[in-house]
Amino acid sequence: MDRVKSLLWIVVALVSTLNFVLSESEPNRYAPELDMKDTDGNTVDAYRGFILTNEKTVSLVPALAAHDNDSIGGARFICGYKIYDDTVPFEAVVSNHDGGVATLQVKANVDLSKLLRKKYKFEIAAYDCGAPTLHGPRANVVVQVIRSPSHGTPPLPTAAVTPPLPKDVRALVDKQIQLSQNSKTLKKLVKQTPPVPESSTTLYPKLPLPDVGGEQFFERLSYIVMMKEGTLYDSVLKLKPAVGKSTKNICAYEIVTPGVPFSVNDLGTLRNTKALSVSVQKSYILSIVAKHCDGLVSKPVMVNVQVNAMCANGWKELPTDQEYTPGNKPIFPFADTWFDTCSASCEKEETMAVTVSVESDGAMNTCDHDASSIQSQRDMCGASPSTVDLLPMGKSWTKDLKPVKGHEAAYNFDGKTAVKVPSENSNHTLGKFFTIATWMQHGLEKKDGHKEHILCNSDGNGMNRHHYALFVHNCRLVFLLRKEANQVKSLESFQPAEWRWSIPHVCDAKWHHYAISVSYPQVTLYVDGQAIQTDKEVVSVVDDWAMHSSSKVTFEQLTVGGCWKGESKSFGYFFDGQLAGLTLLTGTTETERTIKCMNSCGEKLQFNAMHKLTVGMSISFNTGLTELTIRGNDVDDVKMLLREVGYANTNGHPKPGYRTVRVKTNATCDGKPLPVQEQKIPILANAVVDPKITISGVGLKQRTVAEFALGVDVFTEVMILSDPGKELDNQENRINKLDIEDVSTLQADLKKKLTLDKCEVRISEKMDPGHEILRLPTFLLVKYLLDSKEFDGGFDILGADSFANYEAVLRETYYINTKAGSNFTSRTFSVKCTSMNGKFVSNTFDIKVDLMNSQAQSAVLYADPQYAHIQEQGLLVAGNAAAGVQSAVGTGTGSGTVAAVVVVCLLAVLVVIVVAVVRIRKVQRRTKHTLVEEGEEMEWDNSTLNITVNPLENATLVKEVKDGEMCEDSEDELMTSDDEDDETPRDGGLEWDNSSY
Repeated sequence: MDRVKSLLWIVVALVSTLNFVLSESEPNRYAPELDMKDTDGNTVDAYRGFILTNEKTVSLVPALAAHDNDSIGGARFICGYKIYDDTVPFEAVVSNHDGGVATLQVKANVDLSKLLRKKYKFEIAAYDCGAPTLHGPRANVVVQVIRSPSHGTPPLPTAAVTPPLPKDVRALVDKQIQLSQNSKTLKKLVKQTPPVPESSTTLYPKLPLPDVGGEQFFERLSYIVMMKEGTLYDSVLKLKPAVGKSTKNICAYEIVTPGVPFSVNDLGTLRNTKALSVSVQKSYILSIVAKHCDGLVSKPVMVNVQVNAMCANGWKELPTDQEYTPGNKPIFPFADTWFDTCSASCEKEETMAVTVSVESDGAMNTCDHDASSIQSQRDMCGASPSTVDLLPMGKSWTKDLKPVKGHEAAYNFDGKTAVKVPSENSNHTLGKFFTIATWMQHGLEKKDGHKEHILCNSDGNGMNRHHYALFVHNCRLVFLLRKEANQVKSLESFQPAEWRWSIPHVCDAKWHHYAISVSYPQVTLYVDGQAIQTDKEVVSVVDDWAMHSSSKVTFEQLTVGGCWKGESKSFGYFFDGQLAGLTLLTGTTETERTIKCMNSCGEKLQFNAMHKLTVGMSISFNTGLTELTIRGNDVDDVKMLLREVGYANTNGHPKPGYRTVRVKTNATCDGKPLPVQEQKIPILANAVVDPKITISGVGLKQRTVAEFALGVDVFTEVMILSDPGKELDNQENRINKLDIEDVSTLQADLKKKLTLDKCEVRISEKMDPGHEILRLPTFLLVKYLLDSKEFDGGFDILGADSFANYEAVLRETYYINTKAGSNFTSRTFSVKCTSMNGKFVSNTFDIKVDLMNSQAQSAVLYADPQYAHIQEQGLLVAGNAAAGVQSAVGTGTGSGTVAAVVVVCLLAVLVVIVVAVVRIRKVQRRTKHTLVEEGEEMEWDNSTLNITVNPLENATLVKEVKDGEMCEDSEDELMTSDDEDDETPRDGGLEWDNSSY
């Protein structure tokens, strides 16, 4: 019996081994293939579906399935599906491994109603169970998320007893549909997709929609219908009842979604009432109910109508809902694009030029330099504090101006309005050096030749002469500067007086920044931060005589938006356009760095594939990297380069919302231009969590009177940090997965992204200028181009710069008090810093500086090496300390034992100090002698010989005395040193006695 069991076990083992070998050696020749055919048998280019926010399963068309052509082993089964995007809240769950049938499910612990995205586009591929596992080709999946009525709206009431639906029911349903429609892309975009030959209807598995009332009547709870734009259909969809339901008692069907271009007849046939266009709306969500003849209303059926564009020349597969989180790596919106033509005769495009640009109406909009934050931009760019704003908000001469909608500090000038700038606002006289800057938006060219003055300084009375002016004339920007009589040697000499720039920016109806920097006679115009060339085709210079002085004129008047006529006392030469941030800086010029910074745009296009350029191709950029053009003779080569174009926003905290990337394509086919419409890509800039700026350090510092006189380094330990935790959340990481080095690195990166623009230091009490001062490191302020303002109660550091540079300036700042005596009261220094002109504010960190007590000061005096040579004072200090302690013990507890111990300890310390002093003197005395070998041949003249003592040896000895580390055999060592002095050096040379060291 045992033998039989043993044989059976052997057979089982052999069979298992054989199966294992066969399974390991089975072939896996084929990769899985996705089944992408609709119910009519047509192959589709992508899976499309939708899901309600309160559901867990996506309604997908066609159903997700795959097959594998392998016939044996695990390779013939579909193990699962891989989604190539970790941010997608869906996963594929296989229900049948043989046929690869699967459904898209919402991941566990994910609530769709709390997610912002309303559409997801990703790639999916099937993989088999073979060894090795093979992945099949990828396919696109587009899922639309529709908000459920149960999220954000109250539960819907039960069915109405009489038709039509009550107003409250209709209002709730309409609100639901409106929410669904509003969740679409805010921009109306044209997405080019292959044409759909006919309207196709796809049925879905049942989805448990919320009850509106009545019973379930329709065959399905939801449908998706594909329609081609520009076509009227007799039948888009035929609604059918569920099994066991009859249409005999159905008197009518009704679309309860208002304002949609569809109708449904009494037979349940849905049709469109007008030709649809993707440029108007790309999809419609319809809610349809069946009305019973007895007055009851059924549960609604949801119909999702997708509108496909007609065939059009252009780039395909452009994203419609691209998202970008500022501070992250660039995104590449053209990664999957390809060019398609609808002309069958065009076999090969001959030439092609593609221009990609970030949509902008000037930096006032796209680059977040809105007019209300122009002053913030000046501060962050380090503009001169002497700059005078000629159009400030809330002043007497600007309060009646009409602001531009959305920009409180930008003003409309309608060609009839001008304002006087009071002379007390600033010195209006221009010298040899000055800068005039402004934001301007000016309309199209006017044919009347009228001069439109932006800024004008003219005679205030008596005459109508213009001393200097900035104006628009025939779409040219003109700057007038007449020399005064006291500024020239001869009134008969000609001087440059008028500069005229012919540039397209002046009349393109867009915002631009203009800065005229004058170092007379050199005049430079900057437009949007770029210096305009000075060749004769662009700028012309007109000379004129200097102005004569006149007794009729007693003052000059500066005007904005027109020019003052002193003789008639009226305005003229009105400006028609919009102005913002008009400033005047006299006595110096604004730096080119600041002017460029004022116009720097965080949004940029990136291209890092210059190595892929082939013969006959070229790529060009504008100076702001907001536009690039790719040219080539082969569409495939152009496509390859276009896919390398990225979008990034270096502004760490831009305004959230949509940006638009424009694509303009010029192509020729068979020698003729190929019509291609401009295309757009919307990019949603996500909101970024505000950083937390934290200041830390040592909160209490006690110093001696001598140190107060030399200067107390109050801020030496100050650290300014940015909280990395919120940045980690933005990157969807977890802080507990990072070690300390990772957090430190992230903190450093965040500090690089952010800059400070101001640090305030305040003192608890006003300083006495007679003996208290704050000494700031002027050399560092100059090095980092920072400004400072000092006053009795503290100081400010101003200018946009890094955390590290602000820390360096603070750490080199000293508080000096030359009379910090017995009447000194402590000082508290409070530090607070801001970023982005006060948008982000740090905590207030307090540092208390106090005077050290007298005993502690004495101890510091004794312990400091710089006082080590004053041995007598050291002994006196020790004696006073011993007496003080003995007195304290005698009057304190009265314990004789404690007093004896304290006295013995102090005497021991005193003995150590005496021994140390004797030893130091003996060493110093011994090092002054030299030894020579006895002999008549050579003798040293010791009268003039000086030997330098090694300071490190003495310092080491002093340190031993200071630290109290003299061992018990010090006295023995001192005794043996006498014998060591009698040793005679060998070889007749000099030799130091090192035994005592």
